[in-house]
Amino acid sequence: MVLEAVTAQLSAAVRDITTSRYLCAVALVLSIYDWIILVADESRTVWQGHWTLPKGIYYFNRIITVAGLFSASYQLSDLRHGTLSTKVCQIYIFVNSMVELFSFFLAN
Repeated sequence: MVLEAVTAQLSAAVRDITTSRYLCAVALVLSIYDWIILVADESRTVWQGHWTLPKGIYYFNRIITVAGLFSASYQLSDLRHGTLSTKVCQIYIFVNSMVELFSFFLAN
């Protein structure tokens, strides 16, 4: 009885991780696709103007979003080799969380 419950929980966890991998990859591809289809419009409008704070925020969010999605996709993939120390993981999680949170606040 207990073994069946543990097996069900492990199965659900693997399914959730697999779903997260696919959704993260889809989000990354959609963000890159968005860049590709908007580059012509941006070159005619946004690139021509002077650098202002809103323009800087716009580009910060564009770059940070793709960088964050790429980082998350890499972390969820099987492409990593070896393990990182606990300290490196803690620093990575803190920095990544703060940058993404800052990006979220700027976007709203």
